[in-house]
Amino acid sequence: LKMTPEERAAYEADKKALAEQKTQLQTAELKGEKRGLEKGEAIGLEKEKEEAVIRGYKKGHSIETIADLTDLSKEQILKILKENKLMI
Repeated sequence: LKMTPEERAAYEADKKALAEQKTQLQTAELKGEKRGLEKGEAIGLEKEKEEAVIRGYKKGHSIETIADLTDLSKEQILKILKENKLMI
């Protein structure tokens, strides 16, 4: 296609703007994926600790021992046990 110098400049500017938008979208996607993975990992670790608390309690371990093994506070452990109806 034949373009005037002004049309060519406008075309090139639009092309550059679209490329920048695409890069910004890709960056945003990567950041979103990273955040999602981090959040999922944190939830998984929390669930794993919760399961460890329940297993330890069912095996007869003391709250203090469970706290030492899970790095959770006694209050957090009691909350987990109450939420799972293992303690009143």
